[in-house]
Amino acid sequence: LLRLLRLLRLTRMVRLMRSMPELLFLVKGMLIAARGVASTMFFLIGIIYIFAIIFAEQLSDSDFCREGYAYRDGLCWKGGESSAPPLREAFGTVGQSMLTLFVQ
Repeated sequence: LLRLLRLLRLTRMVRLMRSMPELLFLVKGMLIAARGVASTMFFLIGIIYIFAIIFAEQLSDSDFCREGYAYRDGLCWKGGESSAPPLREAFGTVGQSMLTLFVQ
């Protein structure tokens, strides 16, 4: 019974599309544009992923500093531990890095 009602609703939409060619034109245009938008979205996600890997790797690399510098979050900071920003919270993992790059 529910399938029959859905089928009736679908046929009503088809009749509406045929009676209004402008609406059909708009729907076709939106479907064509969705392909370009989706490919751009995947490209941007790929770029964010690459930079997230780079930032996460940079934070996990070295654990030595010159004299007078403090090591924190994978980087050497002049002035001691208190002057270093909390980078590990923003770029500690690839997921955190992607979220930070996307939001900020």
